Amino acid sequence: MIDGSGRNSITATGETLPDESFTMDFGFPHGGIVGFANSGPHSSGSQFFITLGPCKWMNHQFVGIGRVIQGYNVVRALNTVPTSNQKPIKNIIIAECRIADDL
Repeated sequence: MIDGSGRNSITATGETLPDESFTMDFGFPHGGIVGFANSGPHSSGSQFFITLGPCKWMNHQFVGIGRVIQGYNVVRALNTVPTSNQKPIKNIIIAECRIADDL
């Protein structure tokens, strides 16, 4: 993040990523689709989002990179944190993370 606006994001290499595929359906009824934030074509950087419900309008606008398959309750809990301009007003720290054995 460069200026806190959600725009002008860059990757670890200092560049942006080209759009790879628009095959992920953001209209998934339960949400949980993980996608890259961008400020236009081929401008994905280090910011991502997770949908909380169907967002069909995002199809062909954003690149989906995956789907939450476990821990959606954590995503819902994060959604309750108060925000200012869509940014949490409290720091959120992920203290522990693991891959489930059954994946």
